[in-house]
Amino acid sequence: MVGSVNHKVVKVSPNAISEFDRELLLRLVEVTRPYSYAEVARITKFNRETCRRYLTLGSPSIEFVTKLCDGLEVSVHWLLQGTGPVRRDSGAGEWLRAINSSELLIEVGRRWHGLQTTLREVQARVTRLEAESSPRGLTRKKGSRTAKARKRR
Repeated sequence: MVGSVNHKVVKVSPNAISEFDRELLLRLVEVTRPYSYAEVARITKFNRETCRRYLTLGSPSIEFVTKLCDGLEVSVHWLLQGTGPVRRDSGAGEWLRAINSSELLIEVGRRWHGLQTTLREVQARVTRLEAESSPRGLTRKKGSRTAKARKRR
């Protein structure tokens, strides 16, 4: 799959990201095509490298999506779902009639589940890193005395 940002080619491996993220990335590329990464950074108030990463690898934060939509006056619904008008001000009445709230809620649920899974993975990594970084044998229960503290008494 290939898109273009600032005349640069963006290649997305079909297995690297979910179908939702792949479609979102294509829409992100579409609305940001006329802008450089620096301009997108200025619009969103995000770091230029963060913008480049979101626009080439996908999986942007919701804050980035919100700020981008605000700055470019793009419909959040269109960007996330690919339905309705691209611009916020075009056909708002049609967009409201076209919203399928159950589909939107299902997609929000999928994203929430994905975030929960990611959070569990991060928590497991942190726990593992903490366990690896603590010297064995020197860990002690809160309130227990070390040998030095016992000698002083």
